[in-house]
Amino acid sequence: MTSGIRAFPPLIAAIGIVIGLALTFAYPVPIVDDNARRSLFGLGVVFLVIWLGLAISANVTFRRKGTPVNPYAPTTALAQDGPYKFTRNPMYLGLVLMTVGFALVMNSMWLILLAVPVMLALRNLVIVHEERYLEGKFGDEYREYSKRVRRWL
Repeated sequence: MTSGIRAFPPLIAAIGIVIGLALTFAYPVPIVDDNARRSLFGLGVVFLVIWLGLAISANVTFRRKGTPVNPYAPTTALAQDGPYKFTRNPMYLGLVLMTVGFALVMNSMWLILLAVPVMLALRNLVIVHEERYLEGKFGDEYREYSKRVRRWL
């Protein structure tokens, strides 16, 4: 048995980013004027580095636990260390941060706005299914973990 997620998580973020970039180039709506753009760019790079750090550390944590990273494969262990100590979904949080990071780097209000549907799609098409699956598979251990650690932050 697997989680039954409805969409491949990185594809959700990629679709949001592609739509946001298309809108940005067709109908530019900047977040800040040109004078503040450099600071915004730097902040965007920070968000992208955080995304990369979350992705790498979550993957390392899964590998150490011996459970697959692929969300379509059966989970074999419940990860509760590494980035999973402070968020139940570091990979999905990372995808949202990546979207915001690109928005800031590109100075695109469209991408900022699209970060919300990306987050909602991840929640509704992926996270709720995974949570139901993990609770069914790990029972009280997962319920206790869910009480200690928030879904996002």
